[in-house]
Amino acid sequence: MTHRTALSLAATLALCLTLPAAGAAQDLATAQRLLDDGNSVAAAAMADILMTADPDDAAALIVAAQAARDLEQPDATIALASRAFRTAPDDTTRYVAARLVAIGHAALDQDTRAQFWLRRARQLAPDAANAQSVAEDYAFLRDRNPLSVDLNFGISPSSNINNGSRADRVRIGQFETILSESAKPLSGLQYDAGVALRYRLTATETEATFATFDLRTTTYTLSTDARDGLQRDFDATQDLGLPTGDLPRDGSDFAYTTASVGLVHNRIFRLGAAPTRLSLTLGHSWYGGDPYQTSVTFGAGQAFATSERQQFRLDLTLRQDITADTFREVIAVGGDGVARERIAGRDVASAGLALSYARVVGQDHLLSVSATHRISRSDASERDFTAWQVGAGFDLATPVLGTRFGFGLQLEERVFGDSIFVARERRDRTVTAQVAGLLDAVEVYGFNPAVTIAVGRTLSEAARFDTEFATLGFDLRSAF
Repeated sequence: MTHRTALSLAATLALCLTLPAAGAAQDLATAQRLLDDGNSVAAAAMADILMTADPDDAAALIVAAQAARDLEQPDATIALASRAFRTAPDDTTRYVAARLVAIGHAALDQDTRAQFWLRRARQLAPDAANAQSVAEDYAFLRDRNPLSVDLNFGISPSSNINNGSRADRVRIGQFETILSESAKPLSGLQYDAGVALRYRLTATETEATFATFDLRTTTYTLSTDARDGLQRDFDATQDLGLPTGDLPRDGSDFAYTTASVGLVHNRIFRLGAAPTRLSLTLGHSWYGGDPYQTSVTFGAGQAFATSERQQFRLDLTLRQDITADTFREVIAVGGDGVARERIAGRDVASAGLALSYARVVGQDHLLSVSATHRISRSDASERDFTAWQVGAGFDLATPVLGTRFGFGLQLEERVFGDSIFVARERRDRTVTAQVAGLLDAVEVYGFNPAVTIAVGRTLSEAARFDTEFATLGFDLRSAF
């Protein structure tokens, strides 16, 4: 049985839920019998008679759409089923109409549009079996479609959106100064949105090449206390008669946006082995609306499956950042002036090597551990460091009260060279923990809401970088 046949049968079976039973209009029953007997031309003619009497007859429109589908007229299938979706009297009828629209678009190889309509059908599915059928059709189209679209959006309250210091005073060289409000923790709401596009350029049994585009942005709404603190910085600077143009005033001044294009090549070099992944990406970023840096990144990755339940993976990343020369962070206001720290304006070359291990344990729970070594080299001392990071994760396969939980823990140490904040070698040690809950019991258009709680603490020998944060995030993730 072809997948197209499976789609058609699923829609036909679902249609039986919406057609009138005994005592319904004789003409509609006759049209359905003609359709079931394979006489699609006569069924279409009978449906046309019904639609002449009532152009908004959803049942007649669906019979006509099915007849058009059987006669391999996808444009007519889409038009008729779309009308049925708009005029349908109940969700089950709309579900059938949405499935038929998806079939029409799939027949025209308009897979992205078909996937959109399948998500609408999933929202209206009358039972679990039909919902699963939609997911299977969606997976088929996802594999066939050369274009994949991944949308990301979320909102999270945060206690420290700017990675501000816990300290009130810091030492810069031989001098001790009071931190500006913008260098201390600012609380508020974080908003994230992004779209990732991937288009399959070529594909064979052993290799495939993709073009990618990624756009992500993060912006903030500051709490009243945070806005008041920034206003105090502004007033103090203004009282000194100094320029205030580069002082942050609201959440958009901390907004961060990245855009990138790239190529990804996957190739199986040995029969039975996992594909090797090679990538090259060119990106640009903006901070507070101003250009921040341009980056070129090369990546290589290889997975090694040692059994059906465990896998190792090795990833190498090489990156060159070309940074803007005008970005400064205000770290102190008052006294004789305004102190600014250059946190960009120096190019950065970095390399990272990561080894990860994942194993399915128990009742299909997922255990993962990783270790990463990263080297960052720059003329800017605060971006010149060597780092080690280890992490562990555990994802439960079985929902608890309709929620699938995942847990994560990461530890990192960064060792810096010369620093204006300390007279000796600087070490930063960071611990981060997360708990994520995916609400399987709640679904909207094939997306499940997810809640993530994350906390972090950085212990630094430089008070300026001694930080902590806590966030509560909300986002949506595809259920299939």
